[in-house]
Amino acid sequence: MKKLVVALLGLSAACAFAAPNYKNSSSYKSMYECASESLKIDSESDPLISCIGNSHDPSKAEIQAAKDATRDFAKAKANASSKSTCEFSYAIWEANGSRADDWEEGPQKETSLRTVAMLMSSRDLRLYDANGREIPASIYSRWFVKKGYDFQLSDVAKKTCSKKQIG
Repeated sequence: MKKLVVALLGLSAACAFAAPNYKNSSSYKSMYECASESLKIDSESDPLISCIGNSHDPSKAEIQAAKDATRDFAKAKANASSKSTCEFSYAIWEANGSRADDWEEGPQKETSLRTVAMLMSSRDLRLYDANGREIPASIYSRWFVKKGYDFQLSDVAKKTCSKKQIG
């Protein structure tokens, strides 16, 4: 009998400290859905305020759902930004009329990333997208790797850029 009482006390203590399973409750599911929609509309707002407001105090399940929705939204946003596309359309560099420039002078346009990689070590280049907006170095630096004194296309460029862009 003593063993049974000890076993029951141990089991009840373990159950008391076990994390409740909120994710199966209807309040969790409805709050998670509402919080996800709220974050899509305004990612800066607090989903608890958007979904519940002052109508009632949020339950533990609703608080957990809001936290989970915020976490999942942040992960999805981070994954979307890490999956970059290749915005490159053309690059402009200034030729000075020397033999190295084949006697060309003035601004020159290049549409091939391979040619841009060859020019990067010796020329000041500006890269642009299809809308004519300059691409910041923080973005296009992922497309090139330095090998010795020269630059080559990186694996990122080979995966994200089209064959036409690579040249």
